[in-house]
Amino acid sequence: MPSRPFKPDYAVSPGQVLQIHLDSLDLSVAELAQRCGRPVEFIGDIISGAAPLDGETALLFEKEFALCADAWLAVEAKYRQKLAHEAELHTIGSGMTCPLK
Repeated sequence: MPSRPFKPDYAVSPGQVLQIHLDSLDLSVAELAQRCGRPVEFIGDIISGAAPLDGETALLFEKEFALCADAWLAVEAKYRQKLAHEAELHTIGSGMTCPLK
């Protein structure tokens, strides 16, 4: 029997994953920022989804948590893809036609 690939209709932000890691280690945003040499505001922006996670920061997170940089970047890419898709659907829903139809 052929199996269907798992394709959820949601995406988790890297900030949500980061917050889970911080909570599980009882680590504050300020402590992580200091360890990574990043501004507290930048880490906060990643958590809120306002700033994307870049490769350099993913490597820093890899050193702090048991999650490789590739996984951090995959979560980021999927999250940004989902946001772009939702924005496109919103534009199409407001009267524009979909060019792929």
